[in-house]
Amino acid sequence: MFAPLASFRFPKYILPVLKLLLGLFMIAFCVRQIQWESFIETLASVNPWFVIIGLVLTLINMIIASLRWYLLLHALYIKAAFTRVVKLLFIGMFFNIFLPGGFAGDIVRSIQAQHEGSSFEDAISSVFTDRLLGLFGLVFFAVIGLVFQWNSLRASGLLRYFLIPSAFVCIFPIFFYNRRVMKKFQVFTTYFGLVGQKMEELYRSFYKYRHRSLPVAVVFGITLFNHLIMFASIYAFALSLDAQVSFVYFMLFLPIIGILSMVPVTIGGLGLREFGFVFLFPLVGMTKAQALGSSLFFFMALISIAFIGGFLYLYETLTGLMTLERLEKKI
Repeated sequence: MFAPLASFRFPKYILPVLKLLLGLFMIAFCVRQIQWESFIETLASVNPWFVIIGLVLTLINMIIASLRWYLLLHALYIKAAFTRVVKLLFIGMFFNIFLPGGFAGDIVRSIQAQHEGSSFEDAISSVFTDRLLGLFGLVFFAVIGLVFQWNSLRASGLLRYFLIPSAFVCIFPIFFYNRRVMKKFQVFTTYFGLVGQKMEELYRSFYKYRHRSLPVAVVFGITLFNHLIMFASIYAFALSLDAQVSFVYFMLFLPIIGILSMVPVTIGGLGLREFGFVFLFPLVGMTKAQALGSSLFFFMALISIAFIGGFLYLYETLTGLMTLERLEKKI
């Protein structure tokens, strides 16, 4: 009687669709918090020069992010060319933006890094460490923002959504890079055969960075500068909408918004990011229309970067197919 129900499975696309719908619902909720006429007037009065500055800073930010990953790769003796690393980061952004989950681009980066003389384990650990240091950078700035905005966040009920991801980011490495934990991974080799062996090799690759303290410290410093450039790009988008808010508040609020966007209930933080903008920035004098517009301009900048990555991926794919076709003709 219950066999059909027991064998029933939801299609794989259901969860991503639900996350997308939730993100769109949250954006619609943000739009309802402002007067539509006011929002249209705000966008109509945009200063294009500040938009261009914001886009340029977003591109510069990608180059700096590429330097981060480049140094992490070389710390594991993966001699990838910097131009190649830049290209792979743009391609990774394309997959992160347009595929559900937000990590598809990281997988693509890891696979492509193998072609640069890397093992798959080292490629994954470099991408993972790059992500982790980026989160540490956000937490660093977010803690400063938390000190100044504790009462506002507590009153709004958002405090726990900030504290839980931040605590996880801070506590996770303590256990992950612990020697005792590393020894426990040897159990995988014994009980799970080849899969366990691969898991242990992957963990050992992660653990290599424990002995690369100088490169990791340099990369973390670059990460902080990287985040400042990102803050500056969003600040430029806000200035394009005639927002009169100090840059200091962008340093305080954007990390908190970034941490809130980590909650995996929407695709790529869509909706959560806009909600954070609309809630926090009006506290310091920005209108809700300006806050939402700044967030959407930043999202469009990310989309533009993703399209560049998509073009590079398409170009590489077509070039590879043409080269393969010429080789087949010669044979």
